Amino acid sequence: MKEMMEDKPSDADNEVYNNLIFRGGDTGGESAFGLHTLSDLGVDEIGTSGIYQGGDFSSVSCSVDSEKVKFFFNYMEFTEQELEDMLEVKYEDGDCWTSVEVPPDLVLSSEYDRGEAWARLRNAVRDDIEASKQQILLQQQQQQREQETSDGGNE
Repeated sequence: MKEMMEDKPSDADNEVYNNLIFRGGDTGGESAFGLHTLSDLGVDEIGTSGIYQGGDFSSVSCSVDSEKVKFFFNYMEFTEQELEDMLEVKYEDGDCWTSVEVPPDLVLSSEYDRGEAWARLRNAVRDDIEASKQQILLQQQQQQREQETSDGGNE
């Protein structure tokens, strides 16, 4: 981040500015912004995610864990209606958009190559759905056995 800053902040030695900048989307012009878990920067939390956007990083201690901050160049922006419309679309092959809550450390992690975090999330959702289907099937089988047992005792 520090290499990309035109006007170096007075705290340019802050470890946070050594973080990589990730490509966020096609909106935002020539700006970058930070997502973080630093509640003391005086900005509002995004929903109930434990993640905050922006703030004055010069007020952050130089010893802040740089894993708690991730910088993005540009962003994607959707209106509430656009998000609702996307979440309603269902495709014939079963593919669709879904809304999930993920831990802040996954969102802020720099470990993943492009698309790797999304693949991890998709796999987790798929595995969760599959486990739910198996649980429902087992419950149905149990209910059927119980029904057969009670029907057999009534003859």
